[in-house]
Amino acid sequence: MTGDSTGTSSLSDGASAPVDSDLMARVHASLAAKLPEFRLESIEWMAGGHSGVTLAVRGTTESASTLRMVVKAAPPGRPAKGRHDVLRQARIMRALKDVNGVPVPGILFADDEDPPLFGMAWSTGHTYEPFIDPSPGIVDPGLIDRRARRAAGALAALHSVRPSAVGLGGESTLSLENEIARWSQTMQRVSSNLRWGADDLERELRRCMPSGLAPCIVHGDFRLGNLLFDGEELQAIIDWEIWALADSRIDIGWFLTLLDNSIFADLGRDVRGMPQPATVLAEYEKQRPGLEGVEWFLALAAFKMAAIFGQNIERHRKGRYHDPWQERLVPIVPMLIEYGRGQLRNGATL
Repeated sequence: MTGDSTGTSSLSDGASAPVDSDLMARVHASLAAKLPEFRLESIEWMAGGHSGVTLAVRGTTESASTLRMVVKAAPPGRPAKGRHDVLRQARIMRALKDVNGVPVPGILFADDEDPPLFGMAWSTGHTYEPFIDPSPGIVDPGLIDRRARRAAGALAALHSVRPSAVGLGGESTLSLENEIARWSQTMQRVSSNLRWGADDLERELRRCMPSGLAPCIVHGDFRLGNLLFDGEELQAIIDWEIWALADSRIDIGWFLTLLDNSIFADLGRDVRGMPQPATVLAEYEKQRPGLEGVEWFLALAAFKMAAIFGQNIERHRKGRYHDPWQERLVPIVPMLIEYGRGQLRNGATL
């Protein structure tokens, strides 16, 4: 994560431990080899993302200018695959660096030694996920609305990029079948008393699966909590752990579900100014009109979100990490499952 975050979103999957001395030595050596003109002053562990180790680095250049960066490294001793493949994250940010409307941190260096790591430019701003971020909320009710609309435009710009135009034409695509299978595995690790109705939702998702659209670049976890803002200005889209070439509606369903007050109202958060999902979708469609079949993707997002929340709750309760906020989310898991089933059962439109 880059910039100044207001908190750790509950869509993360457990707390990371501060870096050990061996990894710190590895980072020192990589900085010396890749950026020999850089004079290191400080390295600090950053709480937040869980795709590896995230460090805030400060130093000076040969001209004595201050240089701040974020270094992300794969967890030591774990294979650099899936969400731990940090160099794949660097690859997508490099591919998008010159795309208008899709701000990403600039990549300063990448190092494929063990464990792999990369450095990216520091982006100012902060993140905030209105309903589920345990940190204090934004006071200005209009700011969330403006951020959500700005985010919708950025998402449309991302989905408008031709993968082949940015060097990603040979990337394998993620099918809707594989997306369901991925989160089904996560759901199976959730206690049965938390995931009541999830099996029915999964069966219905498979039964009425739509035809996929031509694959585009999807972020995979596109939400306000993964966007760095300075006021209402979007500075950077961050946390690219699960990007893929896939149906654009995967991102849309996920983003809109996290804006839906009917799911999260019982958390008791005072989120004044949260726009209606239909309003945000309309903002997206200004650039990419004619979208159909969003309801199925809202159901898919609810299934995925219930699996992630449920797994996080299980990890907290089993002592994998301590996060009392997870207990607040316990009633949300069955609500998400029922919300997904309702989208498929009623064919509701936004």
